[in-house]
Amino acid sequence: MELSSAALGLGICGVVMSIISIGSLTYFFFIWPQILLLFIPGNFAPTLQYMFAIFYVIGTIGLLLSLGWLLFSFILLNNTKEYDTGSKRIINISVKRIIKIGSFIIGTIQTILGCLSALASIGYIIQLALGVGIGGVATETVPFSLL
Repeated sequence: MELSSAALGLGICGVVMSIISIGSLTYFFFIWPQILLLFIPGNFAPTLQYMFAIFYVIGTIGLLLSLGWLLFSFILLNNTKEYDTGSKRIINISVKRIIKIGSFIIGTIQTILGCLSALASIGYIIQLALGVGIGGVATETVPFSLL
């Protein structure tokens, strides 16, 4: 597969997936919590507002990333131009640069999220070992063994 075909496929796939991502993030992080509030008794609503605030923050970050993905894919699609010179296709040099930049950004985000996930896992294991729940409330201790 030539680079021009791959870049065109990446651009189309990126636009479609980012639009699906924007729709699902909007539904699950912004619309669904409001629907849940309609069916929850009033005395639980203030407590859930804090939880929904976390949903809104996560949803906003996800929407910003999805909009960036959409913009990147759209730029990639617009810069993917094939020049036919008989038997050989020549691709615009800026497409190679766009793909390199996109790969760098994706790799950076994956590295940051991997480190955060590892830290959260370590924190959870320590929490289980100490038998401390959220807010310092003691929970039932779980027998902790590395074997």
